[in-house]
Amino acid sequence: MQKKGQIFAKILQKKYKDLNFIDKGSFGSVWSATNLKLQRKEAVKVITYEFADEKEQKTLEQQMQKEILNQSKTHKNIVSIYDYDFYDTMESNYLIISMELC
Repeated sequence: MQKKGQIFAKILQKKYKDLNFIDKGSFGSVWSATNLKLQRKEAVKVITYEFADEKEQKTLEQQMQKEILNQSKTHKNIVSIYDYDFYDTMESNYLIISMELC
């Protein structure tokens, strides 16, 4: 069985290169990375989650879509969210959010 860190590292390596760990908090870890498609430096937040049901996941997905579409609001203390993905593995479930690297 693979370790949790190895699993999300493999997930990240499909979309990013030059992964550098920045910090870990109560919700997950943050990395700086270069987006392979866009060749742009981004901050990548990896959150481990467990939902009670599909309705909770759908609610979060809708909120993430709304946040991405609502990028017209800018402020020096608000980062832009570029993309997000949900990954479900045998060991854990991950929400990976790519955002502006400040």
